[in-house]
Amino acid sequence: MPITLKNKACAEFILSADGPVLVSAKYSGDLNPTTADAQFLTGQNGSEECCVIPGSTLKGVFRSFFETNERYKMSNTEDLFGTVKNQEDGKAYKGRVSFHDAYADMSGVRMIIRASTAIAAHTQSAMTGTLNNVLAVEKGDFSAGFTLVNYSDDELLKLLCALNLVNEGFIRIGGRKSRGYGKMAVSSFRLTTTGGYNPDLTEKTGYCSDDLAAAIQHYKEVCGNG
Repeated sequence: MPITLKNKACAEFILSADGPVLVSAKYSGDLNPTTADAQFLTGQNGSEECCVIPGSTLKGVFRSFFETNERYKMSNTEDLFGTVKNQEDGKAYKGRVSFHDAYADMSGVRMIIRASTAIAAHTQSAMTGTLNNVLAVEKGDFSAGFTLVNYSDDELLKLLCALNLVNEGFIRIGGRKSRGYGKMAVSSFRLTTTGGYNPDLTEKTGYCSDDLAAAIQHYKEVCGNG
């Protein structure tokens, strides 16, 4: 049964590495012993091989945040983010928010190899045999964004607030966050919302903003939290 599109919010922004960031490729396929043990995931963006943060990774970061943070916890995360497998009928269901793959502008990417080792919980010293090298992005801009459909103003507000928490370093992206990885900054933000259709079936433009803080304040006022 077709789903009626009531409204849609599209956000585009740049995620910039603010220190080492690692979204690790599961299999490097490289047997060279001098290659780093963990390498940043790459993907094909047109004709160029680029570092990439998958949309599924970004979606998982925000979903986990909304499921575990007491202040921003949502009761409808399955409806918003989808389900892998429904317990009743065994089917997976798509959510109302989707993040697109964030490809890096490779002309400005700087990679760095860092040594990493596990720390024993009791002695707080390095564990023998756990040394490995990590090839992380230390500097680079990733073009990111999300689309949210049939949303409430409160849902959009919480997503925007979460983006701001990425900007503040509270939410980190990728692996090895306990070692200081994953801090990113949000810039070049653009939000466009639409709601309903004009007589010619084009979407009606709603609220637009080029400023994340202004967009958050707008929806706080709309939701009565301003």
